[in-house]
Amino acid sequence: QAAGAAALARQWLAEERGVEAPSAALVKALLIGGARDLAPGQYGAGAKREIPDVRPNNVQGFGQLDVLHALRPGGGAEPELHDEAGLATGQAKEYPVDVPSGTVGRVVLTLAYSDYWAAPGAGKKLVNDLDLTVRTPSGRLLRANGRSGPDDVNNVEMIEWDADEAGAYVARVEARAV
Repeated sequence: QAAGAAALARQWLAEERGVEAPSAALVKALLIGGARDLAPGQYGAGAKREIPDVRPNNVQGFGQLDVLHALRPGGGAEPELHDEAGLATGQAKEYPVDVPSGTVGRVVLTLAYSDYWAAPGAGKKLVNDLDLTVRTPSGRLLRANGRSGPDDVNNVEMIEWDADEAGAYVARVEARAV
């Protein structure tokens, strides 16, 4: 199922968005960003709830693959895509995310990058380390993957939040180690 979804996403990127040679990381980020959140799960939000609110988690990962939602999120929204050259250690790139007043809904940002393989026997397997954060209009810092600090073990990072605050959010990708 995942291979077929990736082929459809790659075809959509080429034919609908004009991305002639999308990177594997872009296809991966597109599909993960459009995954369906399974929370709270089949038993609801009560005491028997089995799926936590914050994605990713150890129960559902990033969610259930949903190609249609990845390519056509609904509500007039279109995925914003960035497939760019890399950053050097210490560099960062910022992306504005404007949320008009009266907006209701969730915002999902996904960062994915292809990482070089680690040396055999290496304790830490991630060679490069990019971090995704979002600064809200009120100054609150949102971190990826439900963490309270930087994520230095994953090459996919997601931040998902309710767009309950109008204004300019700033998504930031920082290269901690490249």
